[in-house]
Amino acid sequence: MEKDKEATTEEEPPVEVDEGELTIVEFKASTVSRGVNDDFASDNLLGKIVRSEDEAYTLYNEYAYEKGFSIRKAKSRYYEGTRLIRQKEYVCSKEGFKEDPTPSETPSYNRLDVRTGCKAMIRFTVKDDEWKVTHFIAEHNHELASSEERHLLRSARNFRRPQPRLMNPMETPSMATENTGIVQRDQNLVTEQNLVFIEGADAQSLCQWFKKKKNGDIMFFHDVQLDQEGRVTNFFWCDGRSRIDYGYFGDVVVFDATYRINKYNMICAPFFGINHHRTKVMFGCAFLLDDTSTSFIWLFKSFLESMGNKAPRTIVTYQDDAALVRAVEEVFPVTCHIICPWYIVKKASSHLAGLYSNPVFAQMFRRCVQQCDTEADFEETWQRMVEEYGCKNHSWLKTIYRYRQKWSTAFSKKVFSSGVVSSQRNEYVDIFGGISSSKITSLTRFALEVDELVARWHDAEVKLNFRCKQGAPPLVIKKSSICQQAAQIYTHKIFELFEQEYLEGVGALRCTELSLCGTLCTYRMVGDMDDQKEHIVQFDSATLNVSCSCKKFESMGILCSHCLSCLHMKNVNVIPHQYILKRWTKIAKDRAAHEDLMETNRRETEVEYHTDIMRWAYDMMTRSLKSPITRVMLRDSFRQIDQELKRLESDLELNTASNAQASGTSGKRKKSASNDSSKPRKINDRTMDHSVEANIPFDIVNLNQLINIFMEGLNRFGCGTILPFLTTVSPASPFLCSGGSRAISKK
Repeated sequence: MEKDKEATTEEEPPVEVDEGELTIVEFKASTVSRGVNDDFASDNLLGKIVRSEDEAYTLYNEYAYEKGFSIRKAKSRYYEGTRLIRQKEYVCSKEGFKEDPTPSETPSYNRLDVRTGCKAMIRFTVKDDEWKVTHFIAEHNHELASSEERHLLRSARNFRRPQPRLMNPMETPSMATENTGIVQRDQNLVTEQNLVFIEGADAQSLCQWFKKKKNGDIMFFHDVQLDQEGRVTNFFWCDGRSRIDYGYFGDVVVFDATYRINKYNMICAPFFGINHHRTKVMFGCAFLLDDTSTSFIWLFKSFLESMGNKAPRTIVTYQDDAALVRAVEEVFPVTCHIICPWYIVKKASSHLAGLYSNPVFAQMFRRCVQQCDTEADFEETWQRMVEEYGCKNHSWLKTIYRYRQKWSTAFSKKVFSSGVVSSQRNEYVDIFGGISSSKITSLTRFALEVDELVARWHDAEVKLNFRCKQGAPPLVIKKSSICQQAAQIYTHKIFELFEQEYLEGVGALRCTELSLCGTLCTYRMVGDMDDQKEHIVQFDSATLNVSCSCKKFESMGILCSHCLSCLHMKNVNVIPHQYILKRWTKIAKDRAAHEDLMETNRRETEVEYHTDIMRWAYDMMTRSLKSPITRVMLRDSFRQIDQELKRLESDLELNTASNAQASGTSGKRKKSASNDSSKPRKINDRTMDHSVEANIPFDIVNLNQLINIFMEGLNRFGCGTILPFLTTVSPASPFLCSGGSRAISKK
């Protein structure tokens, strides 16, 4: 018998597989588009047989696609004296660890560190032209890609997927069914949209589009305003995804009413915000016939209603119009209103004409807008400017001076704005620049263009989420524990901003201690180079509280270079937890990570409760559409919750009736019952305030954990992750009903 010789230095003994376990896998066309592949439902490829190296790669690659990971080729072993493969291995792309570059190599600061030491792999043994799986490891040590992210996997880029062909507008849906790559539902949608353009006037057409959106999205919201003669004047709409995103990132809302549609000269006014990747998310959009305070008030009230009457912390506008200012003050009385400094600087060149052409005046004006540290500094600079240049009675300057608290950073630097406030033109200005509008563009066509724009924003967010899951960003200082912590918790974009601040803090600042009082230290920070501006930093070593006069954390949500320099000097090697803003982290949209359903001590209105639960249920519903497994899981979870709620309602009704009967027998007992019912009850170590005495068998902790289990399953979803995750729950566990266990096992 011929002795084998290896092309590699090591060989693990192959796993012997009984011939009775072998399965022949026949390959025809690519099976990637079939959804949950039946060949991979068992989650075990051990014993399967293919006929060639290409088929072996395809088998594991399609399995990886279904589960949500990428693969690469690994070891090859050959028969002695030949190039005939005896064994071939493929591994997860995250196998091993990244090697440090040699001193002679130039490190790349743009490539992610994706290696996690994952052990998942497959080994084929070749005999008589049969490639048999003799070793297989299915477990991964990292998060798998979700179904909407799998097309971004590196090894899945060459998959052949059916491409939709262009449809002739004259074709009926039945004529265009074959080989289009579009399901019947999508074809009906295309046909309905074509009908929208030819039906009636613009207002009726747009309202019909709203109805169609509502039919497909239960959380779609729209509102229409009529004038005194019953004619439509203003429109507002937002979809379910926008309402969910508002729950995560609605602390800062940008409202832009500067864009005009050519037809009717109507205002297109979007509400949008900034997500944890610092990219745009849409909260809603409006068409306004005019820019009066009446229209703005109606619009803001409609927006507030759509978001469950939850007002933002800050609203940023690109106008200094008095009507807009009055509307914000009336509808959002507790919201901080900021007029974008960039807009003020832009308008200065047109309103001040000759004055602004003077570089000294322009410098003083820009200093008033964004370079004054205190209100007193602003007042001094403003008075000196208007007196020196004789413009004290200038009408535009007098107008904007009345609103100085809204556009000067001297007044608003302590207000959180997520970084959208700037004196320079930025990416958040003119978000509709890529949408064309002509004299014949209908309102419905423009609304569809906005819808497509928002879809592109969502796709970009999916790609960024996927990139954050794939690996940690490269570190300039690899041995810094505080940078490693930041790379783990922040998204890549926020980490870049944090790392820049950290490098400036430890390498470009000079620090002088001013005072020491107990555990409170005060320092003066000055830049090494041309920037000689001083900043005062206070640090409490007992609580790790740190604050800076620049107020960057208050306005942006990340620590500034001055605070990081102070922490570095004090040997604080982690970011204090109070300075990690969850909206900037990778888990910003993970409700289970930062919200407890059963916060019974939190007082909320019925509208707020209804909106919050609707958002949560809608989010789970849309995410469960990815797979039959998650659909079964969601139905069974809701069935279990429904049963517990019915049991609770029944017990409450019985106890209410018994208390009412007991209260009529004796005044003394009535008084006693009243005193007892007013006392908080403890259920599962949680204090609850009930108006009736009840021995409630409803396990709140179990219900909360049930929902968190489901949310974690969705967050980690790949067909190979939910089932192993569910098997950690005992079959007798109250978290899963027996029907749910049976249904999932069938899959």
